[in-house]
Amino acid sequence: MLRQTVHTSIAKEAKLELNEAKNSSKDIRVVCIGDKSRGALQRVYSKNFILTGNDIGRAPPTFADASVAAKAILDTGFEFEDRALYHRHYC
Repeated sequence: MLRQTVHTSIAKEAKLELNEAKNSSKDIRVVCIGDKSRGALQRVYSKNFILTGNDIGRAPPTFADASVAAKAILDTGFEFEDRALYHRHYC
């Protein structure tokens, strides 16, 4: 149950920022790593998706995983002016 709550709270934070940005003239793009984040955001924001990653996070993350994701983001060719990162964090 804790996992679902964490994913839901992350999606809510992202949705708040996306809703604020929707009213501005910014070109907003979304990168979703993981099935749950994509599922929570795709109904309303799928047109903003630039990259999604599935079956990630089932094993402990490694630098190799992060570098593959970073390279995929850079390879999109989108020029990011600003960014926000939403992730789970357990104390």
